[in-house]
Amino acid sequence: MASTRHNLLLPLAFLWWVWIVAIKPLYAQTITPAPDGTGTLVTPEGNRLDISGGTLSKDGANLFHSFQQFGLNANQIANFLSNPQINNILGRVVGGDVSIINGLIQVSGDNVNSNLFLMNPAGIVFGSNASLNVPASFTAITGNGIGFEGGWFNAVGTSNYQELVGNPNSFAFTMMQSGSIINAGNLVVNQGKNLSLLGDSVINTGSLTAPGGNITIAAIPAERVVRLSQDGMVLSLEIATDGVTGNSHQLPTATGISTTDLLGLVSGGNVSDATGVRVNSDGTVSLTGSTIAIPNSGGVAIASGNLNVSGQTGGTVTVLGDKVGLISSNINASGTNGGGSVLIGGDYQGTGTLPNATSTYVSRDSVINADAIAHGNGGKVIVFANDATQFYGNISAQGSADAQQGSFVEVSGKGTLTYDGSVDLRAPNGNWGTLLLDPASLIISDAVTPDNYNILAPTALPDPQQINTNRLVTALNSANVNLQATSDITVNSTIDASGNTAPLRFGNLTFTTPTVNLNAPIILQGGKDLSGNATTVNVGSAGRIQNGIDISAIGANVNVAAGTFIESVTIRRPLTLTGAGANNTTVSGNNTFRVFNISARDVTLNGLTIANGNANATGGGINYTGFGTLNINNSIIRNNQVTLIDPNFGGGIFNGIGTVNITNSTISGNSAYLGGGVYNGAGTVNLTNSTLSNNLATGLGTGLDSGGGIRNSFGTVNVTNSTISGNRANFGGGGIANFVGNVTL
Repeated sequence: MASTRHNLLLPLAFLWWVWIVAIKPLYAQTITPAPDGTGTLVTPEGNRLDISGGTLSKDGANLFHSFQQFGLNANQIANFLSNPQINNILGRVVGGDVSIINGLIQVSGDNVNSNLFLMNPAGIVFGSNASLNVPASFTAITGNGIGFEGGWFNAVGTSNYQELVGNPNSFAFTMMQSGSIINAGNLVVNQGKNLSLLGDSVINTGSLTAPGGNITIAAIPAERVVRLSQDGMVLSLEIATDGVTGNSHQLPTATGISTTDLLGLVSGGNVSDATGVRVNSDGTVSLTGSTIAIPNSGGVAIASGNLNVSGQTGGTVTVLGDKVGLISSNINASGTNGGGSVLIGGDYQGTGTLPNATSTYVSRDSVINADAIAHGNGGKVIVFANDATQFYGNISAQGSADAQQGSFVEVSGKGTLTYDGSVDLRAPNGNWGTLLLDPASLIISDAVTPDNYNILAPTALPDPQQINTNRLVTALNSANVNLQATSDITVNSTIDASGNTAPLRFGNLTFTTPTVNLNAPIILQGGKDLSGNATTVNVGSAGRIQNGIDISAIGANVNVAAGTFIESVTIRRPLTLTGAGANNTTVSGNNTFRVFNISARDVTLNGLTIANGNANATGGGINYTGFGTLNINNSIIRNNQVTLIDPNFGGGIFNGIGTVNITNSTISGNSAYLGGGVYNGAGTVNLTNSTLSNNLATGLGTGLDSGGGIRNSFGTVNVTNSTISGNRANFGGGGIANFVGNVTL
């Protein structure tokens, strides 16, 4: 992790480039065709440069252009001429100069719907006056090849244009380093189309808009190939080897264009107009108005400004790279009929084909919206990194009034996660959405998360898994929350989400992890669920046993520390509950409520004192209504009672139809109308190496023996090597009363 945090520097050329871009007015080169036989023609018409000619693929659907230089000053227009037969226009820049674009790029012609691709390995800058007027999708890349099933459109040199049919299926970045992209302009494509920026590093400080479509910002490391889906979206990132894209053609080789030429260009003074990127006095790079340092290396994707894919149905925003940052970013993927998707640093839990970030940062002033405005469900938002994620921002993925399914948000750093932001996943009438927080391990405490950490800069990170309790409670105010850790989760401070009142409500809380350490209680609003799948739960002296049971898996081990726990515990799933010894761990009903109510098939209680329970009808200490087996080992069951309703049953233990095995235990001082110590209905009770003493059956005048120690009505009682003494019954059967069952001593 240390090496990851400290190797975050852009190449020196790029650092100086963005500095010059930030402080000088933007004067671009002109657009000139390359003398390489491609046949591109550039015809000036006032401030408009008409681009015609070029070379067609054999089916006439792809048009290829080659430029020596490609740049636009403010008020200039690059006008690509097209016709209805052309699906894709692809232009390359071979001269080694960065494309400085501060004007309008458009595609014109009657009834045209051509996608436009612009490739310049040296780099591309869209100034603050840059804009688009294209009928379909637009892609800017700084790689060295655009792949087709029939071969490659190379950034330099020859290409077999005739065979380059169909839509592009890949982009090659096979050089040791390609150029970077900065956008400070207002780039807009039409409804449902794609807007993509792919480079070695990509920084957006302007506006990107694709209504109901797709926006992709992707920083591509060296010697990689980007595979595309059928709709032109980034599908995967793979090591550059021949045949990786599914065709047998050799990958493009190095272009001979060096990004060091970028330094020569900008230091020569040809670049102007602020892009919102600057160099600080200490040599770090940041955005204008921000103190957040930007890494100085390739693979950096920074989304600032506005990214908008809102529409009838929200589109998709994807920001990918090795180091990904949202800084003062406003991302809108909301839709009238349903929210869209926002993928920052990867997809769900790092699965799927998208490349995952190493580190991801979301600033406190960044906002992500994927709401359903009028109809439908809220969208999906993923903020992911393999190593470290710091999230301080705000996410809204609210459902509409008719939403049926809740939205989904994941904020994940598999190594380190800092969550100090907010989410709103509510739906007025439907199911709330779910917030998933899933680091390797997690500590919930009152610790305050500092604001001065930034994984995009070489500074020390905070504790790797701290989440503030108040932040968690706030999240529960507007979402269901799933805490998921591959190792363990520790609760060190009280989670109290009980205080809200109608019309507001809290969400459900789920623990998904092998081990949970509960050192403080969890209190949810009435009717809300606490659940989990932990196989081991350790309940500390300040925790709650019921919380531990609620978050445990079937067959889990719940370990309870020494101390006195005043609570009524319900067990509905098979598990083993183990105290620190009967003389050390006491679970008490405080003479007010039943201690254990157990309906699960197979449960084991070890090393507990179960005391001072008080129930109305059955089982003051333990009420067992399961069909399986209840094992009670090395425990004390004392001073429990059943009152109010007569007749009532089983002061210490009530067993309906299950099997109760009592071993090395003591049952004393309990009372009930029938079965002061134990009441067995139609089940089986096995008492082994145990003591049954001083229990009381209070029943009077029923004509039935009431059973001070044990009342067996229709079942079976087996007593082995045990002591039964000092038990009393007001109407027969002081020790054991048997109605029509079987008793073996």
